[in-house]
Amino acid sequence: MSDLISVKVRFFAWIREEVGRGEIVIKCKDTLYDVFECIRMIIGDKINKIIYDGRLREGIIIAVNNEVVTENLDRIILRDKTVVDIMPLGSGG
Repeated sequence: MSDLISVKVRFFAWIREEVGRGEIVIKCKDTLYDVFECIRMIIGDKINKIIYDGRLREGIIIAVNNEVVTENLDRIILRDKTVVDIMPLGSGG
């Protein structure tokens, strides 16, 4: 079992409004999936707007330390002081 790491999670646009905060800092295990489980403990069912059944909802982008990730959430290993950004797909005009 791995040690807990510190992760800053930032929410953008309508996701920030839905969650009710711009960012949180959590202590969790070291996969992106674990981060979402920790977020669930803080924001409850609101997490279902972002992730459902272990998969990102359509139209949601996740960036880890400013790099967009597309792999399975349980395979992305994080390090201490990682920044995770959760944002909707941008719309252009």
